Amino acid sequence: MPRCLSAMAGTHGHGGVIKAQPVEPDVLARCRCKAVRWVEACENGKLKSSQNWWHTSEQQVALAKEFESLVRADKRFEICAEVILGLVCFRLKGSNELNQKLLKMITKSREIHLVPCQLSGRFVLRFAICARATESRHIQQAWQHITQLTFELLQEPNH
Repeated sequence: MPRCLSAMAGTHGHGGVIKAQPVEPDVLARCRCKAVRWVEACENGKLKSSQNWWHTSEQQVALAKEFESLVRADKRFEICAEVILGLVCFRLKGSNELNQKLLKMITKSREIHLVPCQLSGRFVLRFAICARATESRHIQQAWQHITQLTFELLQEPNH
């Protein structure tokens, strides 16, 4: 646990949940934890509006749902987990090796960045929407890029 959070932590509840206690100003002054300063600013009304953060989060969720619908519409792909916030876990139907090759092609192109993971022994691609400036056109461009590389991959011999 970061020092700034442990200094602010009360007793730990079940599952490692921190129960907050009042904090001395000098502890916050020494703390470099951005999240703590953001919460303090919200509570003290120093932040113009936490609405901006919520609006950005809602946009990211909507864009993730848009990407999810693109994946679901293409029969070559499948969604592998519930879409949460701006994270979409998906894969090309087929072997883990096929998905690894697709990821290598995507990474080599340097157009978009996907992060792999294993879910129930299956190689999965994670598409994360986390930039404030992301718009629908970026989602469409990313999906077009993925589908183009998928087409190229499936045209290779042995597929």
